[in-house]
Amino acid sequence: MKKHPDQHPTFFQNFPDPEFLFPVLDQHVCLCQLDAHGVIGNVSTGFARLCGYDRSELLGKPLSLIRHPKMSGKHFQRIWEMALANERWEGELKILTRDGRQIWVDSYLCPLPDSDGYIAVLKDVTGHRELEETIIKLYEVKQLSMLDPLTQVYNRYKLSETLKKETTRAQRYRSHLSFIFLDVDHFKAINDEHGHNRGDEVLRQIAELIKNMLRQSDTFGRWGGEEFIIVLPHASLDDASMKAEQLRLAVEQAPLSIGSITCSFGVTEYQLGEPHDQLIQRADRALYIAKQTGRNRVVAL
Repeated sequence: MKKHPDQHPTFFQNFPDPEFLFPVLDQHVCLCQLDAHGVIGNVSTGFARLCGYDRSELLGKPLSLIRHPKMSGKHFQRIWEMALANERWEGELKILTRDGRQIWVDSYLCPLPDSDGYIAVLKDVTGHRELEETIIKLYEVKQLSMLDPLTQVYNRYKLSETLKKETTRAQRYRSHLSFIFLDVDHFKAINDEHGHNRGDEVLRQIAELIKNMLRQSDTFGRWGGEEFIIVLPHASLDDASMKAEQLRLAVEQAPLSIGSITCSFGVTEYQLGEPHDQLIQRADRALYIAKQTGRNRVVAL
């Protein structure tokens, strides 16, 4: 840790007016000097103000005075053991002020050269952390607003937005885009015979099964009732029909909670220039034909 004083001249060493600089540092930099046992020997005015204490109240007290109660003693001890081993520690911590406020601080702890003591530097980053947490919460709320609460796959709103976006992309790049409309066969009879709770469980099981068989680029969701939709970018009509047949067989053979269940599938491909609602109508028509001609089949238009 010891360095020749001229080896790395610092900003402070070259500063023309130390008498001006030191009061500024005292007010605005949160510094704390500790002895070998972690007892506070000196603090800057900025440090005391951050923690909500007078300087005199901190002197002679252990640094653990400001430790947040949710921070384990073992974690605090590990940090201190690094300092005792002449290692620097940096990281974010939550501290507790005198009036009970919780503050996030960017912390730096290192040994003092030619001394048995240590220096701790804190920077209040509470605003930054709160902003991060707000962004995360907003993202989670947005994600929840796009999910069907029963099946936890995308809802009708998200499907509609995705279809608009993907038809625009397919039109621009003249790429394939296909669409699968599927429906659980005899679902009303399932509800009537087994009850709505078991019917809901069937929908959840089918949704989970299908979701796990799709590409990451595909968008799958519940359109309403027992109807589901799959949007398949860069998939031709033949590709989508093959995928629908795989899904049909998987559902038919799956050991679902009430026994054998089947689904009917309507498949279509986007035609350049057509509005997205026309694509939905054509897939719906294909699904209708599949159900009218015996169910448990795939019809492509």
